[in-house]
Amino acid sequence: MHTSRGSDANLFEETPLSPNHFGLLSAAVGFLGNGLTAFLLFRDPVWSVIIGLGTAIGLFLFVPAVMVGLLEERLGDLLSLEGSLFSDPHRLAAGIALATASVVTFAWRTTGDDLVVGLSTLFVATAVCYVVVAWLLPDVDV
Repeated sequence: MHTSRGSDANLFEETPLSPNHFGLLSAAVGFLGNGLTAFLLFRDPVWSVIIGLGTAIGLFLFVPAVMVGLLEERLGDLLSLEGSLFSDPHRLAAGIALATASVVTFAWRTTGDDLVVGLSTLFVATAVCYVVVAWLLPDVDV
């Protein structure tokens, strides 16, 4: 069954869920999954929270943008997102960079203990990944 909608109708207005809800849910799962795994492996609550938060923020930025982008691709003219927060390629780049940097920090933490080196690794990995992804994303349809 296919219903027609106007070009400025909100796809999620008839449901209690929205892309941001899916982003929050995936962020919670990412935080619990990576944070709990880091805590069980390292027994260090500070690093567990840092790794979990990086993953959670990255997923919160990434999942809604990709979800809306895929829906826009499938629905075409029925859903217009130009000028929307979700259409911003920098949101995707930041989400990918933070999630990737959390994984890099997790990997680093298995071999090192120094907080300064670990935070430096986190920031450098985030910056490098963000620059690379932001440079590549304008050429990619989400």
